Amino acid sequence: MVTARLDGADLGTGVASVKKSVEQLHLPSSIRVVYGGTYQVQQKSFRDLVLVLVLAVVLVFISFAV
Repeated sequence: MVTARLDGADLGTGVASVKKSVEQLHLPSSIRVVYGGTYQVQQKSFRDLVLVLVLAVVLVFISFAV
């Protein structure tokens, strides 16, 4: 497990830099890289937000059809 503190950088920029660095390592396929912590929570929140937005649009169209 590797942890980091991102002072002076936003989460998206920090994770993008880390992903780029990990890609340059050319790790064997037997090694799995998982990004967790605050990034994982943020990604889940964005997915949930998209789901809610899609459901809201569908419900609006249904209400106009009735």
